[in-house]
Amino acid sequence: AVYFEKGELLKELGDFAGASTAYASVPEKDSEELFKNALYELGDAYVKLDNPSKAREALERYDGLSPGDDRISSATLQMIQIDLDGKNFARAAESAEVLAKEHPQDPLIDIIYYKWGVALAALNKFTHAAEAFQTVTRCTPPSKLYAEAVYGMALSYENNGQIMEAIADYEKLGSSFPDHSLTQEALSRLGYLYVQT
Repeated sequence: AVYFEKGELLKELGDFAGASTAYASVPEKDSEELFKNALYELGDAYVKLDNPSKAREALERYDGLSPGDDRISSATLQMIQIDLDGKNFARAAESAEVLAKEHPQDPLIDIIYYKWGVALAALNKFTHAAEAFQTVTRCTPPSKLYAEAVYGMALSYENNGQIMEAIADYEKLGSSFPDHSLTQEALSRLGYLYVQT
């Protein structure tokens, strides 16, 4: 418990290197709950230290020990993001699909589908990517990633040759979110597509 508390304190102070050392020192023979929590926090500390391989290793161990834990989605999402950043899109898509199917009522379901869409688009599976992004736009209450999902949907349609659907979504983004950072990009895509059509 001492190492875990030390890790928590160092994390609060922004010393993620020190925190990771402390979390990694929590012995497995300590309480199972404490050890699992240390693994989760260790993964998070490694993410902040930009050490994706170590982060994934810790989060995978946590994942294996905690199948019913309420933070499993958060841990898996971190691993998916590590895979997206590392351009391991197939593994990211597979992990997101499993998570979405096993936890359909998860509070993070919009983020799960969004990352799934990103991975599918990177794999050139544009039809399935558009479907994943569309699921995000149908979430209730509306997702904080709504605008990003509309853009992802439009881009997927465009890359799939569904030009009219792409135009409709780019226009929707422009009219609904005029100040969003992606809107300027959507408007330039629209100009190009108008010329094409």
